[in-house]
Amino acid sequence: MTTSAATSEGAKRLDPSAPPFLSWCLIVRNAERTLEATLRTLRERTPDAEIVVVDTMSSDSSPTIAKKYADVWEEWTGPRGDWTREMPWFDNAAAARERTFALASGRWRGWIDADDVLPGPVDVERLLKLNNRWQPAGAGT
Repeated sequence: MTTSAATSEGAKRLDPSAPPFLSWCLIVRNAERTLEATLRTLRERTPDAEIVVVDTMSSDSSPTIAKKYADVWEEWTGPRGDWTREMPWFDNAAAARERTFALASGRWRGWIDADDVLPGPVDVERLLKLNNRWQPAGAGT
C-alpha cells in the first residue's frame, strides 16, 4: 500500500494526473482548531483521494490550512454572492455542500465535517468491539 507523507506542512494527492476514485468534500468556516487533524487523517488513510474544500468566508487561518492539503479549494460567497466574513453564520449549508460536490471529480464523493477524523483500523476495531459489532476477518464463513 502506498502512503502519503502527510505532515504539518501538508500533502496533496500522490498522482494528481490520475483521475481520483474518491473525492472527500468539506465545507469549512473558522475551523482552524480542528481542520488540520481532519485533513491529515484523510490524506494518510486515503492518499489517492481528492480533497475538495469550500471555505464559506472564514476569518481565521482555515484557508491557509486547507490549501496545504486540498486538491481543490475555493472561497465561496454563497449562492447569491452575499456571504461575508462578518456574518455570524451562513444560511445555506446545503448549497455549500452541493458546491463541493460540483467541484469534485471523483467517481465517488464522501462527505466529512471539518471537526471529524477518519478512524484507522485500530480505532475501527475498538469501536466495533465496544458496540458488540466486531466480526474478525473470516468469522461466519
